[in-house]
Amino acid sequence: MFFSIFSIALGFAQDKNRFQAIENEKIAYITKELDLTPKEAQQFFPLYNEYSQTLWDIRKEKLNGAPKNSFRGGSRDVLQYDAKEVQIKRSTAQNLPR
Repeated sequence: MFFSIFSIALGFAQDKNRFQAIENEKIAYITKELDLTPKEAQQFFPLYNEYSQTLWDIRKEKLNGAPKNSFRGGSRDVLQYDAKEVQIKRSTAQNLPR
């Protein structure tokens, strides 16, 4: 039983490391493509991370709150989450410095 728990914990640790490696690659890619200076990156990434987290939270709500096999009303719930996501994207785009 100990080995089962240990292997599950090891699997979670590997998934976390893999996720962190992907996040690091994403940050490097965005920094390079936007040609950000270190100072600009320090200002940009906290805003970007907040934006990304907000979208992830909405997507999690959508997956957890949407009925699985419902033909009545289910699509309406999904559309509400999609509308919320679009609203956040528009709001963020309007507040970007030009």
